[in-house]
Amino acid sequence: MLWATYWHPMPSDYAEVRSWVQHWLVSGTSPYGAPGLQVDYLPHALLLFAPLAVLPDATGALWFAVLSVCLAAAGTVLLVVVMGRLAGARLTSVEVAATTAMFMSVRPMRLALLGGQTMPFALLLSAVALTLARQRPLMAGVCLALAAYKLNVAAAFGLALLLFGQFVPIAWALLVFVGMTWLTSAVIGETVWALLRGYAVQVTTLYGGADFLRGATGIRPVLASVIPDIVVVNVAAVLFGAGLLVTMVELLRRVRHRREAAPLAVACAMLWALAVFPHQLYNVVLAAPAVLLVHWPESTLVKQPRLRWLAACLALVYLLPSVPGDLQRALEPSWFRVDEISGGWLTAVWPHRARMFVFMLLALCLAELVRLVRTGPVRMLESDACSVRS
Repeated sequence: MLWATYWHPMPSDYAEVRSWVQHWLVSGTSPYGAPGLQVDYLPHALLLFAPLAVLPDATGALWFAVLSVCLAAAGTVLLVVVMGRLAGARLTSVEVAATTAMFMSVRPMRLALLGGQTMPFALLLSAVALTLARQRPLMAGVCLALAAYKLNVAAAFGLALLLFGQFVPIAWALLVFVGMTWLTSAVIGETVWALLRGYAVQVTTLYGGADFLRGATGIRPVLASVIPDIVVVNVAAVLFGAGLLVTMVELLRRVRHRREAAPLAVACAMLWALAVFPHQLYNVVLAAPAVLLVHWPESTLVKQPRLRWLAACLALVYLLPSVPGDLQRALEPSWFRVDEISGGWLTAVWPHRARMFVFMLLALCLAELVRLVRTGPVRMLESDACSVRS
């Protein structure tokens, strides 16, 4: 992958973000609204990625790819370790490495790293925030605020902290975000309102209209495919997200004293963000907590083997590349046609494989929360009760 990055660099987030920073440093003005630039990151990203401007033109993409691979691996490892601790699972180093390799090796993640995606930095910062939330809320808030340049990623971890009841890191994150935005406006020489207005205009221009909030994992494209009125689609998507969130919060509130509540809260927060916000395929790494809950022997989700095996099959489907198109190209000009054999349904369904994967995991987690609510408080073993009485 790194060799391909050096010899065949792709149009990437790296080149785009670097052009924003260079415009600011050379002209001394905000890149929002500048000709030829499409800035869809919040203002503090200019300060955060300012070091990209000093990277050499010839090998800068290669060095950034190396850094992205390391950051993505570190963020995934940290997320797996945190989930292991929350669930009380005794993960070995081999299990942690294997889980990390599984998510690092999926085709969308490989293409994202090859294309210079900046998401790995947000993933690592958000995972650090989740790790430090209880012991060091200020540092957790700083990390979450820095990660907010990728709003869809930071929002998932922020929701996880809220479901945990960790409100102090969220408060610190908001304060730090305001401070960073003010600092950016002071450095650039424009008001905070002008920067945020420029950001809002860019986002609505890039993602507005019929394609607004489209992604590879969310519910909105499905609604848009069956509802012609874009206003009705927006209202239905908002109602779906709000209803799902209220359901999750109520179920988690009822089981908040059980050990299983903490890892399920993280998994549900990540899956809710994937189902509601626009995400590309490589962001399905946020489903790692739910995948781990499905496959860990210590997890209570093993009590639902049929749904568990279905989720495992969908995970394998997601891990595969674009099989129908690859088969079509490999077997031409043979008489065999994938689309004709399947009646057209395979190539129609295949683009939604990540969405099916996310919603199946979400159904699994919600079903487990309902089961925990129905079983009620955990009963003590008879031996434990005897020891308490004695």
